[in-house]
Amino acid sequence: YLDDQKRLLFWYRNISKHDYYVQGWHKQKIYPDFLFSTQDNGGGLDKVHVIETKGLHLKDSDDTNYKRRVFDLCNDLGTEKAWADLGLQKDLKINYQVLAEDEWQNKLNKVFN
Repeated sequence: YLDDQKRLLFWYRNISKHDYYVQGWHKQKIYPDFLFSTQDNGGGLDKVHVIETKGLHLKDSDDTNYKRRVFDLCNDLGTEKAWADLGLQKDLKINYQVLAEDEWQNKLNKVFN
């Protein structure tokens, strides 16, 4: 699915307990499943998306709801930083989402369209 999107710049399958994580208020870190970036009209980096996927049997579990709350806080409290602040040269916005099996494609279609 991701490889077929025209606005996709890159995607990465995050390795649990090894790569990128988000630290919430529980001891265990959240290792999202995917990171991907959309590109702007000029072909440069537009926004980074941090995605945690869940099967339908886990859609409303306590763990999934916790991850949603953490990601909602990341989206609400996170501020867009200038790339210069990060040692780079373009502004960067990061979007966090938990996507259930029955909704992931519709939500990602909104990102790419």
